[in-house]
Amino acid sequence: MKISILLLSVVSILFFTSCGDDEGVTTSLQDRIKGTWVQSRFVSECDDDTLDEEIVFECDETNCQKIILGDSTFMSVNTINGNENTINEFYLFVVGVNNVIGNEIEVCNGVGFNRVCNRTFFISQNGDRLLLTRESDDDEEVCTDTFEYVRFVDDEG
Repeated sequence: MKISILLLSVVSILFFTSCGDDEGVTTSLQDRIKGTWVQSRFVSECDDDTLDEEIVFECDETNCQKIILGDSTFMSVNTINGNENTINEFYLFVVGVNNVIGNEIEVCNGVGFNRVCNRTFFISQNGDRLLLTRESDDDEEVCTDTFEYVRFVDDEG
């Protein structure tokens, strides 16, 4: 009887001590990228160094380039000289070997058989920074384009 009580006590202690705050739990990349992001920089590095370029972006009321990412929605909101243009698209995570979802997304538009997925990006996110990188090839020159975004913080909210 004493052994049964001792065993029951040990088992119950294990259950109570193993439950707690799951500080080590990480969220998926898809959850971490949700939100509004403001483009801060664009860098293009090409095989021909003379074609390299870097553009730094500032965001204000008259000029701003944002993307808003949801579960699978990809909305571009570009404000140029005070005029806003919104493009609604969606993205899909590229499924790789053994059905593993990696760090690549395809940005698409259209519906059903009319769907066009013509932009594939490698995506990485760290804190308040988001990088979308793609390789572009215009049949003559190969360039790696990197779009850098920072998480948008609304001054009003």
